[in-house]
Amino acid sequence: MKIDAVKLMRAIAAATPGKKETIWPYEDEILSDPRRHCIDRGGRRTGKSKRGAKRVFSQKIVLPNTRGWIVGPSYDLAHKEFRYIREFCEVFCRMQGLPKPEGVRESPGSGDLYLKTPWGAEVIGKSAQKPETLVGEENDWVLMSEPAMHKESTWSRYIRPTLSTRAGISVWPFTPDAGGLWLYELELAAMGLPDWGCHHVASWECPFYDPAEIAAAKRELSDDAFQEQYGGEWRFYTGRVYRSFQPDRQLVEPFAIPASWKVRAGTDFGLRDATCTLWVAQAPTGEGYVIGEYYDTSQERATPDHAE
Repeated sequence: MKIDAVKLMRAIAAATPGKKETIWPYEDEILSDPRRHCIDRGGRRTGKSKRGAKRVFSQKIVLPNTRGWIVGPSYDLAHKEFRYIREFCEVFCRMQGLPKPEGVRESPGSGDLYLKTPWGAEVIGKSAQKPETLVGEENDWVLMSEPAMHKESTWSRYIRPTLSTRAGISVWPFTPDAGGLWLYELELAAMGLPDWGCHHVASWECPFYDPAEIAAAKRELSDDAFQEQYGGEWRFYTGRVYRSFQPDRQLVEPFAIPASWKVRAGTDFGLRDATCTLWVAQAPTGEGYVIGEYYDTSQERATPDHAE
């Protein structure tokens, strides 16, 4: 059954009592993205958690007999998206003349987040602190709550396999965190995959942010902290040479390197960190294109072995 996600969520927003919600093009872009996995990276207070809840509700929960998880670093963090989904379900039921969701359990303190809609869709909150609870099920959707705080193994070992038998979707709303290197690497890889959509929004692009508050934060914070927390940019405070690197600007589609271009190589021999060699082709206009990489984290390999 084909659902117009944008139209559905706008109808729910209009029918929600006591709330007037600002609708803006970026949110429509997230809701209408047809790709299976959706990364929504942005600054703080840009509505990421609610957008994630809207996406899974409009694409999967509204369908009969679906099941999905909100996976947080803790039950408390998973509760935020659970609360949004519960509210959407209640309003939708009222719009359709249906009874409220049954068996609602909303107790993050005791690790119990659950509801079942009248049409049989199940919503379950999970905590990555208890990985033993993340096995044995199949899901139509997973919402990764605060994924920058998760371990890589939570996704690759436990969550991703639950989506396979039902071709389930995943949603990733987050603000970057310096400890989330694995998520940064996942996003880089996702940009080349057809099933993944990567979206980014800065706080100052939101219609409900006061520009004066943005300006004040920029004055008060370091550039790294401001660009991370308000710009939604990845900033790593150690080990990052090119702070201005942005995947959507610096990554290009592969192309044939002309034989006339010079190719240079440089090596960084690591004692504690990885040893790396990059091969860079230089265009006549001055740009450099990285065309090859040697990267080895082995601590036992000697320098002559790397060179060989």
